[in-house]
Amino acid sequence: MGLRPSHRRFVFTAALAVALVSSGTRAEQNPASQAPAGHAADFTLAAGGDALVTMRFSKVTDPGFLRAISIIRDSDAGFANLETLFHEFQGPAAPDTGGTLLGADPLVAEDLKWAGLSLLGRANNHAGDYGDYGMRRTTDVLDRLGLVHAGVGRTLDEARRPAYLETPKGRVALISCTSTFLPASRAGHARGDVPGRPGVSALRTQRIFKVDSAQVDQLTRIAEQIGVSRPRPDRDGKFMLLGNHFQVAASPGSEWTVDEHDVQEIVASVREARRQADFVIVTIHSHEPSNGSTAPAPFLPPFARASIDAGADAFIGHGPHRLRGVEIYKGKPIFYSLGNLFFQNDVVQAMPADFYEELGLGPEATPADAFDARDASGRGYAATQANFESVLSRVQFHDGHLASVVFYPLTLGFGQPRSRRGRPAIASPADGRRIIDELARLSRTYGTNIEYRDGVGVLEIESRQPSGERQ
Repeated sequence: MGLRPSHRRFVFTAALAVALVSSGTRAEQNPASQAPAGHAADFTLAAGGDALVTMRFSKVTDPGFLRAISIIRDSDAGFANLETLFHEFQGPAAPDTGGTLLGADPLVAEDLKWAGLSLLGRANNHAGDYGDYGMRRTTDVLDRLGLVHAGVGRTLDEARRPAYLETPKGRVALISCTSTFLPASRAGHARGDVPGRPGVSALRTQRIFKVDSAQVDQLTRIAEQIGVSRPRPDRDGKFMLLGNHFQVAASPGSEWTVDEHDVQEIVASVREARRQADFVIVTIHSHEPSNGSTAPAPFLPPFARASIDAGADAFIGHGPHRLRGVEIYKGKPIFYSLGNLFFQNDVVQAMPADFYEELGLGPEATPADAFDARDASGRGYAATQANFESVLSRVQFHDGHLASVVFYPLTLGFGQPRSRRGRPAIASPADGRRIIDELARLSRTYGTNIEYRDGVGVLEIESRQPSGERQ
């Protein structure tokens, strides 16, 4: 995803993140603008990853499923990334999305409320699958049910804005953004003479591949052999080839750049929420660098830490449909990916003509035919077990500070028929131990110790700050 030339770009390092946050903290230094002092003694947040849900589930009686739901319902707030749209397939689908175009009966949203999922992130790469129609219809459905959602709006200001959930234990703010999105679904600011553009709160990034002179020669030969324009480096050694950004360098590698304006606006929303709520959650949908990677893209840890520096109490990542590690930064949790809470991407009731055409199917084909053909081509997710194993985290705060995190291992029906696949259940002891061990392995990169105890993963916070202090 490229950036307009007028946008300033920079490599987003931890040092720059700190500098960026420090430059705008005058409001936080004013005692009158600090977060309210009256935190409840205890507050619990149940947080899952992607809720790619397309079937109703409130009538399911499976004990493992009901146990997972009870963990959410027994918490003060429940969060998931809403990676679907609620509509009646009455609007045109977006072209060239490269994946499943999502939609679900609006009645499914009622089951999300039944499950206790009171906080929903909406900024993701499927938010624009059905254009403005799908976004507006989903907003109407969620608003009617009183579900709190963030990350999508009629303008960029609205998409950036924190959403607030009122609970008996305090006010919770949610800021949602995405680094993975359809270009046409990125929200835009309004001007005095032009209306704003509806869409998602986007964090624009760009990956630049570093190549040495010998590799440039190889790329040049490849371009000539396949009949595309040969590389023409500019004064900085940068060039485009086959849709990718390259730069001539002394040694091979890659770096990521992040749009400075996007970072500033998102961080400003976090600061706003810090002054208006008791608990602040920032969430991002990020597939980068790839769905197969168990490590986040290099830009994500500095951005997560900048969000904590600006006042977030928790940072929740999702997107690659698999687990990534956990970091505790300044006493606050960063979940780089919680995987899937629901994963029902092959029981969508209707698909657009483009989807069938890409699979070589004619007008007589049905959705089941299309999903069968996709699985047979190896382009689906059904054959990858890691996509159907995840965790549900339960985060406990005491006097506004992190007290403990418990991870409940989940299985989502790998190998089951589509009608039963993609729904969470508390894992068996053997599966649960394996899932928690993998999460622990991924988290050791960040110095985080997760222990398997009595069927769950436990991350206890050993020290608490004195009441009234905030980092």
